[in-house]
Amino acid sequence: MIDEKLSKRQLILGVILAVMYFLGLFSILLIRPVMGILNHVFIWQPEQQNRMALMLNSLIYIGVIIGFRRFYKQAIQDFGQYWVRNMLWMVWGLCLIIIIGSMLIPTLISIFHPITKSVNEVDLRAMLSSYPFIFTVNVVWIGPVIEELVYRVTIYRTIRRKSRLLAYLISSFLFGFQHVYRAVVFQSNYNEMWNVFSYMAAGLIFAYLYEKRKNILVPIGAHMFSNGLSVLLYFLS
Repeated sequence: MIDEKLSKRQLILGVILAVMYFLGLFSILLIRPVMGILNHVFIWQPEQQNRMALMLNSLIYIGVIIGFRRFYKQAIQDFGQYWVRNMLWMVWGLCLIIIIGSMLIPTLISIFHPITKSVNEVDLRAMLSSYPFIFTVNVVWIGPVIEELVYRVTIYRTIRRKSRLLAYLISSFLFGFQHVYRAVVFQSNYNEMWNVFSYMAAGLIFAYLYEKRKNILVPIGAHMFSNGLSVLLYFLS
């Protein structure tokens, strides 16, 4: 079993966070209304509006992280006891993501369907091009912390109490589908479902790291390394 402890309040907040994050309700219920009010007060260009929306999004997630500060404080203390081994597991996780998620899975998919860049990746590159600093902060630091809190701490841990296999499958599928569902649901781009397997592979690897090391900072670190490498390669290209 996973040793890290969540209070009942944190577990409830985690479930609410998971639902709101997956369905994009933070944008619908919080960011859009606030931006609507601000747009009546200030005269902003579309680029300024987008930048402010990104900043609001970041502040909301930072607030969520602060709400789990005791949980993360304990994770940091536990991480420090075996920090060398934990760092090695992070690097091992990154290697698995590169080999399996970026090389093996796309190669296997290409047998059945032409390889195309995911809509999520295209959108991320566009945002990095327009807002390099704030979006890099979101993608490399804030995003991994929030996603691991949602998919590993909340969803994986909760289902893990009943079945480890189901916990792996459900948490990784939801993690993968969350990266493609906007294109599938709102754009009817069903070819995008082929890209879910690479994201699922990453989700499985993050859950595997969490299961093995029993410390959420290990999959968070691997997630940050993976996203950071993608951002670095984008800026170098």
